[in-house]
Amino acid sequence: MKSLMVKLGVILIVLAIFGNTEVCGADWKFFQLTKSTEEAGGLPVYGNIHFYDASSVVYPSKKILQVPIVQVWTKTFHIRVDQILPPEAKDRLYETLNSLKLRYTTNLMEINCSEKRFRSLKIFIFDGGEGVEKEVSRDDFPSAYESYKIIPNGEVDTLSKMLCK
Repeated sequence: MKSLMVKLGVILIVLAIFGNTEVCGADWKFFQLTKSTEEAGGLPVYGNIHFYDASSVVYPSKKILQVPIVQVWTKTFHIRVDQILPPEAKDRLYETLNSLKLRYTTNLMEINCSEKRFRSLKIFIFDGGEGVEKEVSRDDFPSAYESYKIIPNGEVDTLSKMLCK
């Protein structure tokens, strides 16, 4: 009877932890705007708006190889020339963009801080028109999952400067 109670207690604790994690959700933080040279009301006419999930940042290599590696989910909204962002987007950027059902890409990225390289571990594309998020398969697009050098002043460079410690 005592072991049954212990097992039930462990199960309840695990469920509480996973339940709490799901409730907390992602914590999307703005980190870079890649935009056109034109602006309307202080917002880009077209371009990409980049966020990272602060709650997803992990440093797996600290425990294993001592190589400074960070993994993080990113989300990039793709703004077309014909899409006009409402003025309230400036104050609540992520929430506004997310509610507009714009095309975006989510990417589980691994950044090697010492080698200044990055690669994608998982990529998803959301097409607002279809309303469906689809995973980009390694078989369909193998080059998307290769390792690349971080380009100075690009979005991954900005993110690596924030996260590499």
